[in-house]
Amino acid sequence: MPGEFLEAKPRDFNPLTAPALTKEARDGVNAALKALSTWRNEIADTNQKNGKKVVEQMAAAAAAALGWPEQVVNAARTQLQSIADMQIKTMDQLTDAWEEQIKLPNPMTASPSTMLSKLKSLPGVDSSRRRIPSNYGCNSLSNGSGHGETRWVAGRSAIEPLMNEKP
Repeated sequence: MPGEFLEAKPRDFNPLTAPALTKEARDGVNAALKALSTWRNEIADTNQKNGKKVVEQMAAAAAAALGWPEQVVNAARTQLQSIADMQIKTMDQLTDAWEEQIKLPNPMTASPSTMLSKLKSLPGVDSSRRRIPSNYGCNSLSNGSGHGETRWVAGRSAIEPLMNEKP
């Protein structure tokens, strides 16, 4: 079993000078970027700590209690690591887009379309895959009524609109 769940270096916050902005706007932007940086670092730390613990517990349960092969745990680990990594990269992408926009000679008159185009793609997602498979993120759960199973797709319904947008 690999030692680390997620390798994400902390992202330092460096206040932007942005002379074209008023002091109030600059302070607001810096406060937002600092909050995003702090949140991102906390998520990375939490994912590292909890991800490793959860995968270790899954491995023990899968092998001992269920007799499942190691490939099941490896597949789950890979999925969890990919989602955690995508979350960190998405926050980095957002921060980078903001910083790039603010560093322009006159960020208040710059076209927002450039920034929007950077935010429409999800890091780590192949842009040729516009559709999420219908069973992605679904668990079959008994609805307790004895009339079959209910498909729960909350994660898919939240992500699919982003995946179907044109770049």
